[in-house]
This record gives sequence, structure tokens and C-alpha cells, in this order.
Amino acid sequence: MAGRSISVPASYEAHTALVPRLLVVNDLIGDLFGLSLDPELDSYQLIQAMYYQLPYLTEETGKMRAKGAGLLAKQEASPEDRMALAAIVARVNDRLTQTGTAYNKSVGANPDVKTKLGAQWQDVQELAQKSMQLANEQIVRAEALTYPGTDYVAQTTKAIDAQFAAN
Repeated sequence: MAGRSISVPASYEAHTALVPRLLVVNDLIGDLFGLSLDPELDSYQLIQAMYYQLPYLTEETGKMRAKGAGLLAKQEASPEDRMALAAIVARVNDRLTQTGTAYNKSVGANPDVKTKLGAQWQDVQELAQKSMQLANEQIVRAEALTYPGTDYVAQTTKAIDAQFAAN
């Protein structure tokens, strides 16, 4: 990395191989400290949302950013490329739904959670939705890839930043 001799595809491949291992370590740390056994419904569900689900949402959003940015930089995408990005977008949507389900259970058990985190969660939802819509409209279903890659990266980075802020 320091010598800048790694290619973008090799860097992406190394990153996507390492992060799932780190997420498993994150899960094990949560278990070690008893987070997965919290006896209070509100904090248990909030832990599920923020500690167990949200990191996976962030990783999938990062993959969506990287894949889309690469395709926009080339200004071309094969049908396989479009299908791969569509699959990532679907995983972002699934992770957003899973995170939201746990968050909403926490709010249902303790409305103060929404008072404290509602604005951040709203940002997470809105920015993730905008990013998924952008990927679908400007890459997956676009006839020509003319959307500026820098704008795409900026939008998806906002979504990732909102996820970190909520967490």
C-alpha cells in the first residue's frame, strides 16, 4: 500500500476478504462482554441494531460505493457488472431493513431511544435510500454511464458517514 503498487481490483479484493473476518471478531467481542445477552429489551435491540447489524450495513454500503465508482470511472458496465452491483444494492437494502427492525424494536420498548437517536436514524435511512436509488438509476439501469463518479462517491460517502454518526 505504501508503495502504491497494488491495483484497485486487488485492493478491493483484499479489503472484501479482510472485513468479514473483522466483523466476526466484532461479534465475538460482543459475546465476550455479554452484549448479546443484555436482559433489557430496549438496550438488547439497540445493541443488535448498532453493534451487530449496522457494521454489516456500512460494509455493504462501502462495497456499493466502490463497485459503482469503478464502473462510473470506466463509463461502462457489462451485464454481469450491473447484476453484481444490483446484488450489492439488494444487500444494502436487506441490512438497512434488519438494522431498522432492531432499532424500531428498541424504540417500541423505550421511546426515549427515538428522542435520543431518531434524527441520526432518519439520516441513515434517507441517505442509504438515496444512495441505493442513485446506484440503480445511474448505473444498474442506465443505458450509458455518464453520471460523475465523484458525485456518486460523495453521495455514498454521506450515507456511510451517517451510519458512523448514528453508531
